Formats: sequence, C-alpha cells, structure tokens
Amino acid sequence: MDVDSKPPAAADGAPAKQGDKTSADYYFDSYSHFGIHEEMLKDTIRTRAYMNSILNNKFMFKDKVVLDIGCGTGILSLFAAKAGAAHVYGIECSSIAEQAKAIVADNDYADRVTIIQGKVEEVDLPVKEVDIIISEWMGYFLLYESMLDTVIHARDRWLKPGGLVLPDACTLSLCGIEDAQYRADKIDFWDDVYGFNMRVIKDLAMAEPLVDTVEHTQVCTSSCLLKKFDITQMTKDDAAFSAPFSITATRNDYIHALVGYFDVAFAACHKPVTFSTGPCARTTHWKQTVFYLEDCLTVCEGETISGVVSCRPNAKNPRDLDITLEYHFEGKHGEAHRKQDPAGPGVMANATERSCTMLIYNDKQASASEIKEALETGDTEAKIMAMQKAVTLLLAGEQLPQLFITIVRYVLPSEDHTVQKLLLLYLEAIEKTDPSGKVLPEMILICQNLRNNLQHPNEYIRGVTLRFLARIREEEILEPLVPSILANLEHRHSYVRRNAVLAIHALCKLPKGDLLVPDADELVERFLASEQDVSAKRNALIMLTAHAQERAVKYLFDHLDQLPVWGDILQMAVLELIRKVCVGAPESKGRYIKIILALLQSPSAAVTYECAVTLTSLSQAPTAVRAAANCYCQLLVAQSDNNVKLIVLDRLTELKDRHRDVMQEQLLDVLRALSSPNLDIRRKTLDIALDLLTSRNIDEVVMVLKKEVLKTQGADGERGPEYRQMLVGAIHACAGKFPEVAGSVVQLLMDFLGDALVSSALDVVFFVREICETHPALRPSILERLRDTFPTITASRVLSCALWVLGEYSSTRDEVVAALEVLHAGLGPLPLLAAEDDDGDDAAAAKDAGAGAAAGPAAFVGSKRPAVLADGTYATQAAVVEAPLLSSGPTLPNLRALLLAGDFFLGGVVAATLTKLVLRLSALGVPRPGVNRACASAMLAVVAMLRLGESPALPAPLDDDSRDRMAACVAVLANPEPEMVKVWLDDCRNAFATLTADKQTREAAAAAAESAKAAAQPDDLIDFGHLRSRKGGLSQLELEDQVTSDLARATGLAEAAGGGAGRLNRVLQLTGFSDPVYAEAAVTVHQYDIVMDVTLLNRTRDTLQNLTLELATMGDLKLVERLQQYTLAPGASKVIRANIKVSSTETGVIFGNIVYEGPGAAERGVVVLGDIHIDIMDYIAPASVPDVTFRNMWAEFEWENKVAINTAITDVDAFLSHVVTSTNMRCLTPPRALEGGAGYLAANLYARSVFGEDALVNVSVEDTGGGRLAGYIRIRSKTQGIALSLGDKITLKQKG
Repeated sequence: MDVDSKPPAAADGAPAKQGDKTSADYYFDSYSHFGIHEEMLKDTIRTRAYMNSILNNKFMFKDKVVLDIGCGTGILSLFAAKAGAAHVYGIECSSIAEQAKAIVADNDYADRVTIIQGKVEEVDLPVKEVDIIISEWMGYFLLYESMLDTVIHARDRWLKPGGLVLPDACTLSLCGIEDAQYRADKIDFWDDVYGFNMRVIKDLAMAEPLVDTVEHTQVCTSSCLLKKFDITQMTKDDAAFSAPFSITATRNDYIHALVGYFDVAFAACHKPVTFSTGPCARTTHWKQTVFYLEDCLTVCEGETISGVVSCRPNAKNPRDLDITLEYHFEGKHGEAHRKQDPAGPGVMANATERSCTMLIYNDKQASASEIKEALETGDTEAKIMAMQKAVTLLLAGEQLPQLFITIVRYVLPSEDHTVQKLLLLYLEAIEKTDPSGKVLPEMILICQNLRNNLQHPNEYIRGVTLRFLARIREEEILEPLVPSILANLEHRHSYVRRNAVLAIHALCKLPKGDLLVPDADELVERFLASEQDVSAKRNALIMLTAHAQERAVKYLFDHLDQLPVWGDILQMAVLELIRKVCVGAPESKGRYIKIILALLQSPSAAVTYECAVTLTSLSQAPTAVRAAANCYCQLLVAQSDNNVKLIVLDRLTELKDRHRDVMQEQLLDVLRALSSPNLDIRRKTLDIALDLLTSRNIDEVVMVLKKEVLKTQGADGERGPEYRQMLVGAIHACAGKFPEVAGSVVQLLMDFLGDALVSSALDVVFFVREICETHPALRPSILERLRDTFPTITASRVLSCALWVLGEYSSTRDEVVAALEVLHAGLGPLPLLAAEDDDGDDAAAAKDAGAGAAAGPAAFVGSKRPAVLADGTYATQAAVVEAPLLSSGPTLPNLRALLLAGDFFLGGVVAATLTKLVLRLSALGVPRPGVNRACASAMLAVVAMLRLGESPALPAPLDDDSRDRMAACVAVLANPEPEMVKVWLDDCRNAFATLTADKQTREAAAAAAESAKAAAQPDDLIDFGHLRSRKGGLSQLELEDQVTSDLARATGLAEAAGGGAGRLNRVLQLTGFSDPVYAEAAVTVHQYDIVMDVTLLNRTRDTLQNLTLELATMGDLKLVERLQQYTLAPGASKVIRANIKVSSTETGVIFGNIVYEGPGAAERGVVVLGDIHIDIMDYIAPASVPDVTFRNMWAEFEWENKVAINTAITDVDAFLSHVVTSTNMRCLTPPRALEGGAGYLAANLYARSVFGEDALVNVSVEDTGGGRLAGYIRIRSKTQGIALSLGDKITLKQKG
C-alpha cells in the first residue's frame, strides 16, 4: 500500500506559505499533529534510551547549557532540566512548539527551559555556545528524512570545544532474509493479473523499499557493518557513501531481500547506553528497511553474498535518498550478478512529492467519521482508500454500523471496478444478521444492487459478484438472486460461467439448498456435458462429486476415452471423485484403480503424483504399490525442484515401511536420486537404500556407492567431503550387514584416509579397524595398503587410529618389520630438533620448530570451550579441532611435522605402537640381536620425543599425561615383564574385540526385533489367489487388491491404520463441568502444524449467540486464521477446528476464552479455558550421530542448560533409563561402557527435531550413598528454545 511516510526525526525548520510549499515544508507540517509524537513517545526503546543516558548521568548535565534540536513535545528538554541543566533551549519548527511551551509551563520548568519555534539555520540563541547538544535526528534507514545535517550545522555553530553531542555514534548494517510470502503477494502478483502481463508495475514495486517489522526467524545470513558515523567529528558530506558488504548464509534457505537497520550509541555516558533497530532486537517505530532483490537467491550454509551499497542525498530534496544496490552471488544452486537502480534518483522519496513513495505499514486505524467523510466525496480514489480502511477495521474486529447507509448511498452507484470489488469485500465482512440469527432489514437494500451486478454487461462485475455469493451463507439474501445466478450459466464468458458454478455449489451446501435450487444436479450435469472451458468443467465436476456422486461417476465413465486429453485440473478433480467414491463403496474400487493407472501416464507431474498417492491410499496390492513406486522414482529424476524431491522421498519412505518387498525391487531406481547435488536429498536416499538392503541387491548397491565415492574425489568445491563422508558411512553400514562385501570396498575407502575432511577420514579408519577385527582373512591386504597410504595421512586422530591398527594386527615378522619402517620414516631422522646437539643454539631450535609447524600437514585450532570426551567428561586436551595446513616450505614427514607442532598426545600413541611392535617381535621368536636393534631404535625415538617436549621453542609444552605414557613405554622396553607383555599384547585388543562383539549383538537384536513384527496372525486363513474365483471378470490387480484387503482385515492392520483410539490420549479438558459451556480439545501435532479440534457443548437452557473461541499463544506458535462465530441451541454441541503453525522447538502455550451472548441484550458471557501446553516431545525423535560429530557439535553449540539431579530413583542405571524414556532420546554410549556397577555413570544422549535442530544431552550421575543420587544433566543446542524446553522437561520428569 502507498501511504505517507511519517519519519521519526523531529522538525528543524520554519513553515512556508501555503502557496509555495516545498517537500521540506510538508515534512515539517507532518509534525504539527500530535499523533506522530504519540507514536514516538510510546516507543519505549527509543525514549528510555534517551532518558537513561540523561538521568543516569546527571553529573554530565549539572549546571550545563543544553540545546535540544527538534524538541517536538519537549520530552528531551524536560529530561535535561530534571538532570540539573542550568538552562535548556529547544528548537522546533512545527506548530507543536506551542504545545511544547505549555507542557514546559505545566511541569514548572518554564524558568529553565526555553522553546524556540523556527529553523535551526535561521534562529539565534540567547547564548553564544552550548555545552551539550541532544537530538533524536534518526530516520528510516538512519538517513532517510533525518536531521543529521541540521545537527552538524548546530554543532559547528554553537557547541563549545570539548562539548558533547548525544547520541554520539551510529552504525548502519545489512543482512539477508527469506520473505517468500510477501514477495508472492505484493511483487510477483503483477506477473499475471487475470491473464495479463503487468510487469511494468512490478518494476515500480521492486524499486520502492519497504519499511516494516521483520521477524528474527526470517534472517538467514550474518550481518555486515556498512558504515560508522561519529557525530562529534563527521561532516555533512560523510552522509553520502559507498560501502562494500559481504554476508554469509547461516542455513540452507532462500534470500528474497536485504534488510537495513541501524544501532545508536551514547558512548560518552559513564556507562554507555545503546539500542538497536535490528530484526533480532525489540521493535522500534523505525522498524527495518527492506530492499527486495530481483533474483531469489538459493543459498547453502556458508555461502557468501557480496556487493556494494551506495547512498547519497537526493539533489532536489536532501532529506530523500538515492540508493543503489549491487550484489554478486555464486553458489551451488546458481549465481546472480546485478545492480539495482531501477528508480533512479529518489529511491526513498517523500510520499507528498509523488515521485516515489515508501511502503509503510500503518497500524494507526482510521476513524469511522474520517471514512464517512471520504466516502461522501465524489473522488473515486478517495472512495477506494476509504473502503480499504473500512475493510481493514472490519477484519480487525471493529463494527461500523454507522457506515452502512453512507456506503449504500455513495458506493453502490459507483461504476468503478475497484470500488465494486471493495464493496463486496465489505459486505462479506460485516455482520448481516441480528443476535437471533435473522437477516438485518437493511440487507434488503443491497439485494437489488447484487441483482444488477449479476446482469451487468461487464463480465468482471458479474464474476466477482458470483464469487462473493459463493462465500456468504445467508439464505434470505441468496434466495431472490437464484434466477440470476442460474442465468449466468449460459453467459458467453468462461470467467462468469465458472463462478456461477461455484455459486450454485455454495447454494447446495446450505441447509435449505435443495429448496433453493431443486434441480441443481440436473442443471450442472447438462452444463458439464456442453461446457468447453476446463476450469468451468472442473468446478462442475467438483460440485457433482459433493452433491450427486452417481451423476459425476456416470459422466466420468461416459467420457472415459477422453480422460487422457483432459486438462490437469480436471484430472485432479477426477482423482478427488475417485477418492470419495471408494471411501463410501470400497468394494468397487477395482474399476477405479484402472482409471488411476491410466492417469499415471499424464504429462502433468502434479497429476501423476496425486495418482500415486491415491493409488497407495486405496490399494495395498503389490501391482498398485509397484506402479506408485515407479511413478515416484520417475518424479525423482524428472523434477529439478529440491523440495519436490524431498516430498517424493518422504512418500517413498512411507512405502518402504509398509511394502518392503516391493520397494526392494525399486532400490536401484531410488538410488538415481544421488545425482542431485542437494545433501538432504542424498541423505534421505541413502537412508532408504540402507533399509532395503538384501543379499540379492547388496552387490549392485555397493557398486553404485563405490562409483559415487570415486566421483567425489574431484568435488572438494561442491561440498564433496561431506557427501563422501555420507557415502563412507553407508558403505560401512553395508559391510556391517553383509560382511562378504567388506573385502571389495575396504581397499577403495583407504584411498580417503588422507581426506581433508577429518570426520570423513575418521569414518574410514574406524571402518578399517572394525574390518580388521571381524575379518581376519583381510588383515594382510589391509595392513599392506595401510602402510602404503600412511605417509598421506595428515590428521592427528586418524594417525592415532591407524597406528593402533598397525600395532595390534601386525602379527608376522615381515608385517612388524614393515610397520616399524613406516613409523621411523614418519618420524624422520633423529634427533627431532637439529639444535639438540648444541644446547645453546636456541635460535636454531626455534627455527626448526617453526619450520615444522609451518610445513606440517595439520595444525590444531584451539577451542574456547573444553572438549567433551566419550564418557561425557571434560578435557583440556589441545588436540580438539584439526585443520590441514598448506605447506609453505619443504614437506616434513607427517609424524615429525605434528610433533614439532606440539601434538604430544600423538607422540604417546607413537611410543605405545613402537612398544607393541617390539614386544610382538620378541614374542614371534626373532633372534635376540634383531629384537635388541628394534628395541634400541624404539627407545631412541621415544627419548627424542621426550627431549623435544622440553624445548622452549615449541608452541605447546609436553603435558604430564603424555610424559608419563612415554616414560612407561621406555620402562616396558627396558624391562619387559611377562604380566606387562600380556597387557600390552593381549588385553588391549581383547577389550576392543568385546566392544565390537557387543555392537554386533545389539545390531542383530534390533534386526531380529524388526523382523519379528507379525504381519499376520497364526490362525489367519490362507488365501490362494490362483484358486480364487474370477467371476465378474476380475483383473489381476483387482484380485490382488481383494486378497490384500482380506489380509488387512484379518490381521487387524485395517483397524490399526485408522489410529482413532490413539487420539484419545491427547484429549484435554479445557473447562469445568459446571461451566455454561463445556469444552475439550483433541490436539494433533504433525511436524510444523498443530490442529486443535475443540468440542463445545452448551449446558444451559438458552440459545447462545455469536459463540466463538478467542485463542492466543505464547512461544513460537502462530494462529493461522480467525475463528468464526456460531449459534448453539440448548444442549447442542459444535466442533471448532483451529490451525496453529509452529516455527521452532520451543515449548509453547495456547490459552484463551469462550465468548458468547446470552438471551439478554446486555448479557455477554466469558468462560476462561485451561492452558494447553505443547510438549517438546512432540517435536523431537531419537537419532544417532557418530561420536566425533557429537563432540564437535558439543564444542560448537552455544546454548547450554545445566540441570542439577534431584530424584527419588536410587540406582544410576535406572535413572539413565528413566531419562532416556522420558526425553524421547537415544543413548549413544554403548551399554558395555555403562556396565561395572561402580556407582558412577556418564552417558551421552541425542535427538533431532522435525526442524532439523540437534539436541545434545550429557548425563553425569553418581551414587553418593544413602540411596541418593547426585550430579548434573547438561543440555546443549544451537538454539535457546530447545535447550530451555528440554531442560524444563527433564526437571519435571527426573523425579521418577
């Protein structure tokens, strides 16, 4: 909408004569009305910031002369006087200055505050200089219609040296938002207006910045600082600037617009005072400024949008701005390079000049008298604006009975199409009945106008009137119009005919519809047979489907040969007809399934998708399911929209859960979706594939996965490492389920041990370690390949695991000797520091250490947070996060480079591996001289690492744990006692073997439990399809469908699919039994939507009028629509459905009242409803992540909620089980790690929300004796809502 922008800056000039006003004069006059000052004073963020900066710093104002520029009502002047200023001079241009003088006098400050009316540039002060200047000069986008130049003029003219300007600093920032809904409603609307291209208006709409409130949830990028303004030093020229920007996407989303906002600081105060107008701060009257982009940017997390914002005052009116926006984006899903300057000068111009207006949401409602006055004028534009305001008031809940006669007199006769459309909206919104439900007498006045519209020569007037009639329910209004409605069925224009069918459909739905149009079915059937317009035929078929199914079915079968050439919207209507007919007569669905199979060949993707959905909902026959799965797989490949692919994958997941055998045949077709670059699609595809693995398809699946892994080798710039990590995990899972394929994949995966993505390389090395344990026959080839690839490994944790594998599984003399050679090659020549031979050469040592750190393959990035270990405890270990470094000099061996960088944890692993290999060499019966040589070399290497740790030139000193571990290795090598040799050579591997066996046992138990779910009862009848009678010409599909239906009824699956009994668990009583209206709600939570079916029962003996629910929400919940009003007879009930959108995992509350009117004129009743708490458990589900990923997320996530354990449970294991059950999370800590009965337990739990949020929980509990448990439960997440909500849930449930 175009409204006059009311800038929030104050006035600073004198009014001009009416005849020669400029835009600046209009600007000043806008401040004469008290309304704009009321808005600014009620902006508590703005006003309190000024108040706190003045009153909390009275020592700055005491006995000082203060100048208030654009004083308005004088509020800042009064603050300064109250703070002890000697005298305050307030300058105000507009006529509000007279009221400001009165306000000053009324508050007894007339002796210390002087209000001067006029322009700052023209007035003279009684003093030559002032100590402090205060002003609220900021405008939209900080500079639009601001008074910055006026403040600078006053500063240079009157401020004494060393004086203060408040506020003294401002910053202007930019971020990106997703705003698809507004763009579609207001911008893209002009692409197709009733079939006409009006993009020329779209260009104008794009050129106008929007000032409105932006929800913080829409922000999907980082913020970028554009410009800093130092008010104490800057000049007027500094207001014109060109600033580069670069913002980074914080999630996968779409960017439709850039948002500008500013922050203000009173830095000179003793304690600086600041406030922000950004989307994540509390709303101010400045709101935010939105610049819509011509391109919709599809961004992935981490991608960057850069560009330049240029801003300068307009040449004609310096209070307006000329803004140019240039942006550049290159992402995975597209790129954009554009410079937006469509409007030329004055992109942000004053609405009074009409050259370009700002779009400003005006929440100040007009009064009925103002609307009435505008309607009585003869100006069509004024009537349009007045009608818009009237409709807005009606939708806001206001009743405007005094306007009805005025509208009848002045609006009904109008021939303007826009006025007539607004009139129909007004008539739809007003109350048309009295409290008893009878139509108001004055409604008769509009019936003749509606009849005239239905006979109007213009088809648009007829069409919109028919659409209006389809939305009202008052039979007394509709009855006299029935002949005119029916006559429009034969109008020459299809727009009128299709709306006439909608109106007839609405008439038939009324309680007395059969009386109003007794032959409606026959009329519409004849109309359908002769109509050529597809939309009109669709409406007619829908009408017959709802009111005369037999006629709709007859039409369908009479024209079955034409079905393939019908339009897609008509084919969708056919599918709706089939669904409704089959629900009422399931025995006849076989004949309709054939029609659905025919529609599967439709060229429309929407039709084929709906066919597949309908097919699986009507039949569970393998042929039908197979056809639907084929359709979904074709859509996966044919559709380019990622959202469509994700929806199709969800449908395939549902089919997989119910028809595993059929879906196993389609597995390779599903895997074709891996060609999509979207990681979410790939992840869902792999999840489906892993669930459908069988011995028959495992080889083909592994072959596909191996090809995909090879493709990722050159795709590092396309998030290849992340995809590669997913593939490695999938191959690992395949090898775990079918060990026979391990040998064919492990060699390929070992090429990625040196992957730049550490988590991917860790997955590979963990897989190699497990294969070595479970497949002894593969060990020789794996060890040989590991020794070959060992020099390419650059990550410390991967090296540690690889060293463990070499030390544990090298079982022959040749393998041990080869492993020792690899380790010594990785360490390089000894000593590790060239300066060790000369203790005084510290400079050489530092040079060598620095070279090692720079040339090494990996370095450690310190984390500000302590790491969390696998048992849940914290560690201050330096090796937390690793990142590969680019070599800038001669490349050092990998082990040597990491040791020189200070990684002595790895040094301890190297020492332990050398010790194991030497001990195993001795156990193999190698001659003593050879063992002694190996032992001496190993001891020399360990001692060299110990000496390296004492060097002051290293970036990190040797820690005590690593020193003790290396010293223990030296002691064992020097004196290998039999007991210690057994521990080193046997016990360590036995522990890992036990852990691996336990994991396999748990996986086998889970698989057995899944396969043990009965699909049929033991005493079910066995139905042989070949022996079943084929009377009536049943096809194979119909035969399969009947057999499947019989099995579903026999096994109880049909009843279970209904799920009606489960809803009873979520029925909540909202009122008491003694209340006049009893209410209870059935709450259904489905991902992003909450549906409340509220049953209301009138327990009084009176009829209750205008009964409705008034609901409100707390948290990230939003009501979708306003609920209607109803009339309830004594003892009658009504079910009202309320839809609520959920935008985050934060626990929400729904509360409200039941409002009704009793039999008395003034009797209005209110029943308060009980609160409905939306549980976080409805949003989260158990999930699994690797231990490495869990620890990385724990270190990264900012929000932590720490809950002290306070429970009546006395056993630590029982307490953990209770927490896991009550929080709907999965315990990631293996059960074997929790055994032992030590009275202490630490475990990690994990869950994922439907919004993709991760919930991490660590339980650390100890039995302190006396039947009391102590400890803490720590929750971490990326967002505050899930951390707080989950903490509240645990606090409530932990008592047991």
